[in-house]
Amino acid sequence: MKVGFIGLGQMGHGMALNLLNAGHEVIVYNRSSGKANDLIERGAHEAASVASASGGDAVITMLADDNALEQVALGEAGIIANLAKSALHISSSTISVALAERLTKTHAQAGQRFVSAPVFGRPDAAAAGKLFVAAAGADDALKDCAPLFDAIGQRTIILSPTVKRHANGTPDRRAKRTPLIRQFWLVQVANRRAPRARVARFNGAGGAGAWEVACLLNRASRARMVERRFAGVAFRRGF
Repeated sequence: MKVGFIGLGQMGHGMALNLLNAGHEVIVYNRSSGKANDLIERGAHEAASVASASGGDAVITMLADDNALEQVALGEAGIIANLAKSALHISSSTISVALAERLTKTHAQAGQRFVSAPVFGRPDAAAAGKLFVAAAGADDALKDCAPLFDAIGQRTIILSPTVKRHANGTPDRRAKRTPLIRQFWLVQVANRRAPRARVARFNGAGGAGAWEVACLLNRASRARMVERRFAGVAFRRGF
């Protein structure tokens, strides 16, 4: 696939490299210069602007916060203004529910597709292609994203079931609990603000995936705790 990648920080750089290694045509853009040099040596193309990075089948953003993504996606020279119809915007950073809902709606109005796909893992996991991807979006969009997720991660957990409708055509009540809200609840779990079982119940048909990610986060949290404890012992003993 021809994919743009915007945001070459500690996580984004490794993700872009693994897309290259998987054979995708990658167009990279970073606000500050110099971070793409080694990627260009390996075959990536450097875009001079967000617009230039948004001309392919998909564009992935890995940015710091809502403000950074708003500037990149919603401006006159941003992603939505330049992405082709039916093309994909994949947001791999954790953003607010409000912004994710806005992007979903705005992309749909432009005939484009938005997928929320936050990744779990550290920079070394990103470099090794061992991230966990928690993806939410329309079924057809998720299917088209699969080759990209396979390149950057060791496993993709699908959080959004197909939207079901009642006989009168109105969406099932669970469908209104958008994948974007599921992302919010997962963040609460990561911050230990909500019981994991509550997440599973809230998600209804998507609960299995939510529970799986919650357990993953719990294991990662324990691993970090052990790492910090042993690091402290090693430091005190002068190792």
